[in-house]
Amino acid sequence: MRLTPSHIWSVTLLVSTILLFVQSISPYFALALIVTHFCILILGILHLRLQFFGISLCFVKTSAPFIYLTFDDGPDPLVTPAVLDLLAEYRFKATFFCIGNKATQHPEILKRCRNEGHTIGVHDLTHSFLSNIRRPKSMEQEISEATLLLAEITGTTPTLYRPPIGLSNPYLHKVLKNLGLVCVGFNRWPGDAGNKRPERIGRILKQIKS
Repeated sequence: MRLTPSHIWSVTLLVSTILLFVQSISPYFALALIVTHFCILILGILHLRLQFFGISLCFVKTSAPFIYLTFDDGPDPLVTPAVLDLLAEYRFKATFFCIGNKATQHPEILKRCRNEGHTIGVHDLTHSFLSNIRRPKSMEQEISEATLLLAEITGTTPTLYRPPIGLSNPYLHKVLKNLGLVCVGFNRWPGDAGNKRPERIGRILKQIKS
């Protein structure tokens, strides 16, 4: 078993809880430690790059400057074709993390992504805001179904997965291991609100320069 920051967090949380009931220790101090632990937990859930529950691929070291472009929440009939046109114009390749149910509604867009040489990843089945509180069995079932749907449309089984909203949890990495998927995060985000504000994609250039 690979040790993760969450294992250390669990031990120190237990110690802090015990200290709360030790008379010789200030209860305020012990309570402050516990509150700090839950703040750390929230950060671990919100930021995959912290690797709190397990390994997430958020950047790759290269000998020369290199950018990995990823797009989530598609295929979208309004946004995705426009993005593909831009990528084709500048001869860039990207990874599209697609939602299973959306893929079945717009299979032709997904096929275009694949035919133009882009990588297809899994972005869950429905992208529900409640997806991060699913039990492991439900999580595995839905991610597996999304993977199969994308494979049927493109003819290639995806190997990459990005969780909805980029959130992590204690079950995610074990489920992905069972399904043979690699968790992928990001270290730059334009704040496009899931394709709802595509004009913000232009922020990527500023982030690259910074």
